[in-house]
Amino acid sequence: MWVREICQPGLPIGVGAMQVTPLFTEESLQGLRGSAALASERSELGRSDRTIFIGGFLAGLITACILFGSYLMFKAQRAKGGDSTSESCTLNHIYGQLDAAAAQALDADAESIESLQCFWPRAGVLMVLMLIQSLSQVVLLHYTHLIDEHPSLVGFLTMLVGLGGNVGGQSLVLTVRRIAKGEDSPITEQLRTGLCLALLLSPLAFLRANLFGGVKIDMCITISVAVIIITISAAGLGTLLPKLFQLIRFDPGQAEPVLQCMMDVFGISVVCILGRFFDHVIYDPSKH
Repeated sequence: MWVREICQPGLPIGVGAMQVTPLFTEESLQGLRGSAALASERSELGRSDRTIFIGGFLAGLITACILFGSYLMFKAQRAKGGDSTSESCTLNHIYGQLDAAAAQALDADAESIESLQCFWPRAGVLMVLMLIQSLSQVVLLHYTHLIDEHPSLVGFLTMLVGLGGNVGGQSLVLTVRRIAKGEDSPITEQLRTGLCLALLLSPLAFLRANLFGGVKIDMCITISVAVIIITISAAGLGTLLPKLFQLIRFDPGQAEPVLQCMMDVFGISVVCILGRFFDHVIYDPSKH
C-alpha cells in the first residue's frame, strides 16, 4: 500500500538509498472516508424508504379489508329491503319467537357451510395461512439492524402478538355466539371495547417493559403504542371476520386461525415500524 522504491543513479538495485513515498495522501484518505459516509447515508435512506413502503402497504391492506367487509355487509343489509324502522321494532320479537321449523332451517344452513370436520378444507386453510404467516420472517429480516440494537424488544414480540390473538379471539367468540342466537354484534361496539382495553393495557405494558424488562425508554414507548394499535385492530377484526365469512358462505369456524395469522403478521410489522420510528426520529434524531 505504501512502497515505491527509487535508487540513486549509478548504483545497483538494492544498494542505493531507499525512499518511501505514500500512495495515498491525507486528503485522499479523507475523501474516501467521505465517500463511504455518503454511501452509508444513502443506504440508510433507502432502508427508510422501504420501511415507509412496507408500513403503508400493510396499513392500506388492513384498511381495504375492513372497508370491503363493511361494504359487503352494508350491501347485504340493503338487499334485505323492507322498512328499517319497523324491522328494528320487531327484531327482538322475531328472534324471541323462533319456532322449531325456523331453528331447524338455521341449523341446516349452518351445517351446509361447516368445513372443520372435513380434512382437506381444514388442511387447505392451514397451508395457506402457514405461507402467509411466513411473511413475519421477511419483516424481521428487513429490521435486522433494529433487532441488533435492541435485542430486548424481541422478548416482547410474543407478548404483543399473543395480545392480538387474545383480544381478537374474545371478540370472535362473542360474535359467533351472537350469530348463532340470531343477534347482532355491531363492530362499533367492539371498537369502543378495544379502545377501553387498550387504555388499560398500554400503561401496564409500559411499566412491565420499563421496570422489569430492562428496555430503553424509546422501546418502552414502542411497546406501549403497539399495544393500543394491536388491541383496537384485533377487536375490530374479531367482529368483522365471522360476519364476512357468513356473508360469503364460508365456515365462520375458520375465522379464528385466519384472525390469528393476520394478527401475527400485523403485530410484528407494527412493532418493527414503530420501533424504527421512535428510535431514529424521536429518541435519537441523529440516526435519521
